Amino acid sequence: MTQMILNTAIISLFNKKLNKVNNKAKKLNMPSVTATFGATVEQSCGSDTIGAYKLPNGKYAALYTEVEIDGEAPVVNGYRFVATVDLRGEAPIVRKQPFLENEVDLTKYHDTDSTCEHCNHNRKRNDVLVLQNVDTGETMQIGRNCANDFFGTKDASQRLSVSDWIEAYGSGEGENMPRGEQSVPLNRIFEIAAAVVRKFGWVHAKDLYADNTLTSTKSRVWDNLFPWDDMKAEDKVTITQEDKDETKLVLAWLDEKFLKVDPAKSNDFQRNVQAAVEGQDSIPYVRNRNLNYLIWGIAGYKRDLQKDAEKRRIAAEKAKKVETSEYVGTVNSREEFTLTLTFKRAFGSHFGVKYLQNFEDENGNVIVWWGTNAVAENTAIGETYKFLATIKGHAEYNGIKQTTITRAKLIEKVGG
Repeated sequence: MTQMILNTAIISLFNKKLNKVNNKAKKLNMPSVTATFGATVEQSCGSDTIGAYKLPNGKYAALYTEVEIDGEAPVVNGYRFVATVDLRGEAPIVRKQPFLENEVDLTKYHDTDSTCEHCNHNRKRNDVLVLQNVDTGETMQIGRNCANDFFGTKDASQRLSVSDWIEAYGSGEGENMPRGEQSVPLNRIFEIAAAVVRKFGWVHAKDLYADNTLTSTKSRVWDNLFPWDDMKAEDKVTITQEDKDETKLVLAWLDEKFLKVDPAKSNDFQRNVQAAVEGQDSIPYVRNRNLNYLIWGIAGYKRDLQKDAEKRRIAAEKAKKVETSEYVGTVNSREEFTLTLTFKRAFGSHFGVKYLQNFEDENGNVIVWWGTNAVAENTAIGETYKFLATIKGHAEYNGIKQTTITRAKLIEKVGG
């Protein structure tokens, strides 16, 4: 099953196409495809988009409807269509057939050319189709015009291209696209993106389903890249030195994580990111149709920063505890402790829920208590408590000396 957004203006055309394909599938005793329609939303679009209408602010919008497609990849004479390879850029972009998961290895098609393995001719093509032999699992590529001849049937081309048709008309970016696609330098995109995220925060396109008053980050970036005369001042952003400095860091991160990664060690998404960035030997740029492969980079970079910062924080805390934590008291003695809770996790057992709790005393010593009573249930991280407890043992864990207590009785909550 795959989900997509379909231009509402072509739903009737979509259904006619789907019915025609399914009628042929029935005659050939092949599985059919079903479409379930969901909510319809208004989205901004280009003036040449099918069904576009002008808004009071001068922008254009069209209606789009959620669609769930369920079915199997069509099989003709033992072959099924698994992907289209877009050859219009400097590097191929592999677009998998919607019904596939990860069962087909398409790695080699990130480096393919326009050769048709049926006619053995290498000529200029916008794309090639990738087919898989359902018995052997082997894949091959053929030119779109060779499909009917390869399969020996006039129906093959239309059957195999149904998923391409769905993708082209479902994206909202394929209808009546002009021949010359707009392209933007990569650093300009990220400077605008940094300014947009700084001013409006990050808004994913999926967030629009929950709140249609929002504007996605991608839309705001593109609007600011190509502003119109009467664009509202509050929708515009101004690039600051902070945004330029962040862009340098993001581009370095993108190089390290994606563009300079050995293609042989890259996953499909990394390969598509590499292919989406063209002109890397001079001024790197990306075309409008591939903007989604790059625009998330600001958010991805910040998530990586947060992850790295968290890893450094945890490592620093551990190093500090290794240095400062010592064993406390005498085993089997019952003593008073003033402790601050730093970690808590619940575990199920035959005797009910057990709570693993790590505390620190005023000297930075680590105290561990496996509690099962109401006191253990109601403790909160960051809060400080005074207990009367028995010292169960001393042990070292991950290089940190820990004192384990048992039979803890709450004397008071400190400061609360």
